[in-house]
Amino acid sequence: MKQRVVIGLCGFVWVLLAQVSWPEEASFSFDIDSDGEAGALTDGLLLLRHLFGFSGSSLTDGVVASNATRSSAADIEAYLSGYSSNVDIDRDESNGALTDGLLFLRYLFGFRGETLVNGAIGDDAVRSSSGQIESYLDDWTPTVDANDQSWGLTRTSAASQGLNEDGVVDVLAHIFGDAATQAVMLVRNGYVVGERYADGYDASDLGTSWSVAKSLYASAVGIAIDEGWITSLDQRASDFLSEWKGTDKENIPIRVLLEMRAGLPGEGTDLFSQADQSAFALNQDLVDQPGATFRYSNATSQLLEPILRRATGEDAHSYLTNKILTPIGIDRSDVGLWFDPTGINPMTYCCIDMRPEDFARFGLLFARAGRWAGSRILSSDFVSQSLTAQSDYYGLHWWILNANYFGGYTPPVQVKAAHGLNGQHIYVWSQEDIVLVVLTIYQPPTNGDYVLSLSNWPHTCEARNTCNSSTGEEVESYSEWQLIRLLATLVSE
Repeated sequence: MKQRVVIGLCGFVWVLLAQVSWPEEASFSFDIDSDGEAGALTDGLLLLRHLFGFSGSSLTDGVVASNATRSSAADIEAYLSGYSSNVDIDRDESNGALTDGLLFLRYLFGFRGETLVNGAIGDDAVRSSSGQIESYLDDWTPTVDANDQSWGLTRTSAASQGLNEDGVVDVLAHIFGDAATQAVMLVRNGYVVGERYADGYDASDLGTSWSVAKSLYASAVGIAIDEGWITSLDQRASDFLSEWKGTDKENIPIRVLLEMRAGLPGEGTDLFSQADQSAFALNQDLVDQPGATFRYSNATSQLLEPILRRATGEDAHSYLTNKILTPIGIDRSDVGLWFDPTGINPMTYCCIDMRPEDFARFGLLFARAGRWAGSRILSSDFVSQSLTAQSDYYGLHWWILNANYFGGYTPPVQVKAAHGLNGQHIYVWSQEDIVLVVLTIYQPPTNGDYVLSLSNWPHTCEARNTCNSSTGEEVESYSEWQLIRLLATLVSE
């Protein structure tokens, strides 16, 4: 008899549960009062008060926005209680005022990096790094794009985006003073406002990156940090490069690799002609004290290949594609990713073939602090450090075009760049949401073969007239100093 009563009661409860409209995971956001945005003095305080046990009017007094559609204490309590797992920001299986509440409030006040997480992570937290916390909060915190931002790279007039039309023409003409130029694309607010191509080329033609690729693979390291595969920039590279254990390279942190201050040799290593380029990079001896001296080094950047593979379990090309290229709208079928002569090791210091627009998408990701169309792709802290000089004029695999870069002359605006051999560039002017892509005349492999060999490699030297077989003078590039000055005039009143 008791069994039938229990079964009958369970069935009754199940019917009731089936009729209840339960919130779905996708409907959660940290816009707690549902006024269209997340504010520190509204949503931040609501969550903190809730986690401290406030209820009723003491929960909501003075902290609900005037245009809120979720305003009663009962509705807010029910909302936060129903989404307690989402509120567990550090994923320590509990909701704490001095962990989750403090993390959210700090985030809304603009704290980033260590200042975001210091002293506010639970002992058993799964999500513990600043990048992980920031990425999670970004995903669930509504934002409004400023300055009529777009993400589609549609074509529009320069004037519609507040730029001087004649100035755009001058920028394009200045760059095409370099006769080796294939493509120039100027983007503002996510719109293409200027573009020009060499005869016989258009926007669909691939260019090649050369060392611009360094910035892309470095960003993949940033995502590996955000996802917790790498604990931080300060983790020792030898945790993944076991070959370095017990050597004078054992204590080199990943940060120093990205700063090009690892003490490894630079020019003259002949990495490009090696068969197994990852093994070659791993075996390089120190020529400087790690952390002491900036030395631009292809071998240093090739170390990102084994680090990414061993940290994430994916090869560098797959990880870059899955975590960056695809999320920002780049079609993998339009991309050529080069391998060293083994046909196995992705080249992470060099050599990505893409359309101008796709290089611009990557620049736009950095111009907008790692966000794309409302989603967090890369933590803003990593982007900020990448675009900040860690030595005289180099960040984390990005060039900082400051006074040190220009030999003591202070440029009129703050522009950062990814540079590649023979004239490949992505220029990023974050303050004005401007990205400029420049590519050199190039013909990609016609058979889709992206394995490096003595006969198959990214040929841009013909246009620049710098091949071993070339005769006559090298084709000179444009003045970068003058380019920065011209960019500054685009937005001057």
